[in-house]
Amino acid sequence: MTDNKLPENIENIDPSSMSTIELRKTHEKLWEIIEEKELINEDSISEKKSIGKMRNLMKKIIKERVDRQREEVGRSPE
Repeated sequence: MTDNKLPENIENIDPSSMSTIELRKTHEKLWEIIEEKELINEDSISEKKSIGKMRNLMKKIIKERVDRQREEVGRSPE
């Protein structure tokens, strides 16, 4: 079981300032936490907000990863 708590200051995380490794690890961790939270299937408003915040951050991270890969010669987005 993972530590499925919302990362501190999630609203302040800036994917553009993260390294490629940090982006990948954060993406993987967020996915793991979201998956676990959804399996628990709690319908509380706070859980839904928590998952929503994490999904929004994941979207930003995915966009950043894709943008960086586009900039690399000879690579296609993941």
